[in-house]
Amino acid sequence: MKKTLLTKKGSKIMRFTILFMIFLTLGLSLSYANSTLEKVRIIKQLPIFTINGTVKDGATQEPIVGVSVLLKGTSKGALTDEKGNFTLAIDDKDKNGTLVFSFVGYENQEVAINGQSNLNISLKEGANLDELIVSASRKKEKIQEAPASVSVLGSRQLSVSPDIDPTRTLGNMPGVTIQQQSASKINIEMRGVNSNFLTSVFPILDYRNLVSAGVGTFNSATVGINTIDLDRIEVVRGPGSALYGAGVTSGVIHYISKSPIDRPGTTVELIGGELNTFGINARHATKVSDKFGFKINAMYRRGNDFTLDPKDSTDAKTIALLKKSISKPTITDGRIDVFGNTTQVVTNLDTDGDGNPMPKDYYNLSLNTTLEFRPTKDLSVNLSGGYNDFKSVYWTNQGEGLRPGSEVWTQARMQYKGLFAQVFYSSTSAKFDAALPAVAFRSGLITGIDNKGLESQIQYNFQVKNKLDITTGFDTRQAFSDSRNLTYGRYETKDDYFIYGGYVQGKWAASPKLDVLAAGRYDGFNFLDKGFFSPRAALVFKATANHTLRASYNLAGQVPNAVNMFLDLPAAAVVPGLMDIWVGGQKTPHVLNGNNSTIDVTIPGFPNLPLDAKGMPLAFPYLAVNQAILDVLKPNLGSDPNGIGNFLKTFVPAGTTGNLYGWNIFEGPQTPLAVQDNNPATVTKFATYELGYSGFIKNKLRINLDVYNTSITNGFNFTAVAPVYSLLGADSGAGLYKSVGDALSAYLKGKGLSDKDVNNIVYGDPANPSVPGIAQIYAGAGKAFDDPLKGAGGLYPVFGAAESQSGVVPLNDNIVHIAGADRISPDTYNYTGIDLGTQYYFRDDIIAYFNYSWLSKNEWKIGDKDVTVPYNLNTPKSKIRMGLQYLPAQGFSGSISFQHTPSYNATFGLYSGKTDEQNLVDLNLGYGFNNGLKFSFNVTNLFNSTYRYAPAMPKIGRIALGKLTYTFGGK
Repeated sequence: MKKTLLTKKGSKIMRFTILFMIFLTLGLSLSYANSTLEKVRIIKQLPIFTINGTVKDGATQEPIVGVSVLLKGTSKGALTDEKGNFTLAIDDKDKNGTLVFSFVGYENQEVAINGQSNLNISLKEGANLDELIVSASRKKEKIQEAPASVSVLGSRQLSVSPDIDPTRTLGNMPGVTIQQQSASKINIEMRGVNSNFLTSVFPILDYRNLVSAGVGTFNSATVGINTIDLDRIEVVRGPGSALYGAGVTSGVIHYISKSPIDRPGTTVELIGGELNTFGINARHATKVSDKFGFKINAMYRRGNDFTLDPKDSTDAKTIALLKKSISKPTITDGRIDVFGNTTQVVTNLDTDGDGNPMPKDYYNLSLNTTLEFRPTKDLSVNLSGGYNDFKSVYWTNQGEGLRPGSEVWTQARMQYKGLFAQVFYSSTSAKFDAALPAVAFRSGLITGIDNKGLESQIQYNFQVKNKLDITTGFDTRQAFSDSRNLTYGRYETKDDYFIYGGYVQGKWAASPKLDVLAAGRYDGFNFLDKGFFSPRAALVFKATANHTLRASYNLAGQVPNAVNMFLDLPAAAVVPGLMDIWVGGQKTPHVLNGNNSTIDVTIPGFPNLPLDAKGMPLAFPYLAVNQAILDVLKPNLGSDPNGIGNFLKTFVPAGTTGNLYGWNIFEGPQTPLAVQDNNPATVTKFATYELGYSGFIKNKLRINLDVYNTSITNGFNFTAVAPVYSLLGADSGAGLYKSVGDALSAYLKGKGLSDKDVNNIVYGDPANPSVPGIAQIYAGAGKAFDDPLKGAGGLYPVFGAAESQSGVVPLNDNIVHIAGADRISPDTYNYTGIDLGTQYYFRDDIIAYFNYSWLSKNEWKIGDKDVTVPYNLNTPKSKIRMGLQYLPAQGFSGSISFQHTPSYNATFGLYSGKTDEQNLVDLNLGYGFNNGLKFSFNVTNLFNSTYRYAPAMPKIGRIALGKLTYTFGGK
């Protein structure tokens, strides 16, 4: 039945895709026909109307250089010269149209042409501060009056970005962290705790949530954001739970696309360059009338990825841990059975034979369409739908994975005066049955999650006596998952994820210069026992038209996502067949101090040790850590002809048995770890006080300055729940050699063996010196404990791990399972931060910017001074980005930027450690012709200053690309 349903679903997707392609082809054909007619019209030399004019400062009557003059509703424009003069040639039929004059620090002015060929314009100061945004308060308001720290990236700035992915351009914004993990994998964070897989930012596209339903991940390469369709990106820094719901603890990123009614036309963009990168973007929008328009977007991108290099010694160590085949495991009692039969579905992932099984390429195909209705001036309705298909490598705290998948989505939204409502649905397939399915490379097992998400929202805004503005609303988020027990294990039938919340916000104009804002939201969850209340309060003081001060308080809640809650799988094999890392969700507590908890020893058949064990027979650790002995005795333990295995199990050599040392396998042997229970999931609280300033100085310098203090309670980081153990102070060397030799010789002679055979077994055969005797092997093993925190001669210094009896890991299966999970700390961690963003406008089209972020603290230790686990923000204490942009309407354009990110300590599970410092230069050079054609040359990391985003991840280098963009018509 499932196969039939999947077949039907695939057929529907195929038909949907074909319809998209037909619409796209028709749209491009119509646009081509229109452009041909336009050329014929030009050839016939239809009448041209020329306008000359001068633009001056309204107060000083000084000419203004660089004012943008644009014929409204078209892309035809000009700039004023050093005397404030401009000349603009338009079609004769447009001589009764409208010109729009704009320049930074001055009010935008619209002037009816009315057939005039000479215009003298005076601009008043203060204009661009009237720019409207919608993301800070979920309603339209002036950016200068927003109760939060806001920045906006316009389409002109996006056009000179050196990136093919608009998300990376957000790195130019203060307070934003762009996690460039590979050529295709990019994540976003702001201010809060950074994850290499999940995000605490709320990215939305035209109000539609772009975070994977329930999973909590954002990958810009798989959501199909088309740069040429973007009108702007609004960035709201700081907690947003009071309006957007639990989980929005560090900010909102709102991608806003172009309206087909306001921005009709057809644009095609070709991309190509290094790493075999190729891409094509297409947008066609038709304005049928003032009341109806539609658009179609298509995007395809593929290329080689930055990947691990087998010739690099660091990369080689990681590659050695990766599997070269993919298997489908047996499911027993709802979870993966590590001893069950497996079905191999891909025999060789290393198709090019270089030793690295990870794919070297990625791709993303995206198709979508939007219908826009405006039947009246107060009512607008948008209907959208799309299809994404993708494949790329990703990194989690537990290891590397491959994510092939596809998504179908649809959205309906409407606005009628103060009433806003929307609903959207998405269905994501993990392609379990594809020729190359989703896989976790460190286990070699199929993994992945099929997700269906349904979200809805209704909101109403109204005014009371023109002084009190009230916004109230209710929304829901639902996620339904199917991992086939490969990812969510025993939670497979209990993994539905549901959040619902209601909110109200009031904004009172206490005086013409002071706004007082208060808001509150309550969220409930089906996966936690308690709900969460998020209050928000702010004062906005408009000192002058150019200067605004803010003071605010937000209490935001971060709820665990479905991945945090329900993971239940083996993520990586530490010693194949003996020890693995098992990742457990936070749905249940991880109890380690119970009466039944023990240390699970790696030697099959050996009894577990009590947690309070201080030492043990030396046979335990030496058999466990020494692969040579394991190779000899593992097949015959307890049944070898001479009973050597049974003898060594119980034999206690002379000397001390040493002391157990527990440490964190994710952080390294130098990080001690005690046996500590881990509480079940709860809400992490982010309490933030903030002071902010926004404004212009002398109409040239724009400044955004935010100073904030955040306290985090019940924070969590992925790390080891249970320690692994090594032995300190054990006997080694000559004493051990003699002790084992004497005792084993006596034992074997008692079995009737000859002196020669005994000597060969115990001390080695002189005729075959490459095969050591057991006494020699033991002595070699003992040397591993001379420096117990480092392996020696290929020996692995771990022989056991604390084992929970609460069912977090499988029990009694002769495998040592090291429990990894998000460890929750009830402590409170406090830090102060500064975000500074400055822009200096030499002219409207020449902008220099400088951004700086600083944190007072970015890492703590959980526990006492001797035995701790880390709690890190996973972001540097400071970072700088600066640049220069040249943004004319036509002709040459360009941008150059520099970014400095210092090293910091990261806690990303298997990728924990000191990160690389980043010193990156990005460059864009372009030329726009007056016929709609534009070429640009784009380089990220111009000087190929290679770095790893986190330890053991691939090195990131330079990407140089060319872009050719042609706009057939419209704006």
